Amino acid sequence: MNDALHVGLMVPINTTTMERELLAWLPAGSTCDTQRIPRGKGLLTKETLPDYTSADTSASPTTTSTTSVDPDTSSSGTTVP
Repeated sequence: MNDALHVGLMVPINTTTMERELLAWLPAGSTCDTQRIPRGKGLLTKETLPDYTSADTSASPTTTSTTSVDPDTSSSGTTVP
């Protein structure tokens, strides 16, 4: 029996460790398609939120794709300072 999962993950572009951390928790053989969401530098605060929400997001997020199969589940994550 194969318990491996295929996970879709969305993270800010500057979150660099969540994919490997997530895969370490999942059953052996699991895969992860990661969508990295572009964003500005610095913290997202109530002062910077208007610039972030009005930014041009027409560019596609970057992708680290291991397979083209639809994910079994999806997750989003961010780094908390």
